[in-house]
Amino acid sequence: MAAVYKNITTATTTTLTQLVRNVGNIKKIVVTNKSANQATVSVFIDDGTSQFHFANNVKIPANVGLVLEDLVGFESLQYQLKITNSGTSPSLDVIAR
Repeated sequence: MAAVYKNITTATTTTLTQLVRNVGNIKKIVVTNKSANQATVSVFIDDGTSQFHFANNVKIPANVGLVLEDLVGFESLQYQLKITNSGTSPSLDVIAR
């Protein structure tokens, strides 16, 4: 699986992976809040009708990272990996590999 690197600067839902073979073999997801403000994030997989959360509405303080490294793999032909971010002046770095 190729690693995913994203910089997110808007309060929105961002799709990190598409529905393609061999992208769900993820071992670790790191979300770093580079903003001076707290961020609230949800990391989940989505099949178009249902969402299954790895983290839901987790508050990440300014200049702090969140590491998810247990049970984060998924069936990549069925699910997309997504992150939702809310907060003031967001600036997140996301690495999944």
